[in-house]
Amino acid sequence: MSVFLNAHTGGIEEGSVTFEVCRTCIDEFVLVSEEEIKSAMLLMLDKHHKLVEGAAAVAVASLLKERTRFAGKKVAIVICGGNVGRKTLMKILAA
Repeated sequence: MSVFLNAHTGGIEEGSVTFEVCRTCIDEFVLVSEEEIKSAMLLMLDKHHKLVEGAAAVAVASLLKERTRFAGKKVAIVICGGNVGRKTLMKILAA
């Protein structure tokens, strides 16, 4: 499948390719809460000394939520993005 990137890539507005690519390529979704995302961000900071933004921590939160399903298996998560504002970071660290 070829995906052509343009100004409408990444969002879900009309003309965007994101929703169709997700519908075609993703087999399953895991719903995580804001609290689970925050916990994943803190885990990455505490255990791996990496500051990751919430969007990047969603993958970690999903794995943690489904940990028993993946126990004993090799799992890779691509984590990118450290765009965390000072106010957001301070609220997370105050938890």
